[in-house]
Amino acid sequence: LDVVAVVDEDGKPAGVVSPEDVQADVAGDRPVCEVMSDVTTYDEQTAFATLMEFFAGPKGTLAVIVCDEKPTGFVTPAALASLSEPLQKNTFAPGVPLRTTEYLLVPEPELELDALETT
Repeated sequence: LDVVAVVDEDGKPAGVVSPEDVQADVAGDRPVCEVMSDVTTYDEQTAFATLMEFFAGPKGTLAVIVCDEKPTGFVTPAALASLSEPLQKNTFAPGVPLRTTEYLLVPEPELELDALETT
């Protein structure tokens, strides 16, 4: 696991700690609340398409899944990509149109053309 979720005293998601966050605290004396990064949460009824869009973006490393604001699980890009079973329409949240092929496709992040150098 590349990141660890942190919860507050009420059990609600408060942030995430990654290896980079820990390495940034060279002395190792800062409290977790100062080292952790913001957490992205999604309700259990969130559609896979929404998660795919999140993971295609720059902050898509971990999504904490919640029910009544309490964590019930998490999703990583690798977890989505590892799905190898054919998806059924009932795999997605009710009322969400199926916008994929037989298998779940994780979109590639869009490259910014300015970042590419031509020689």
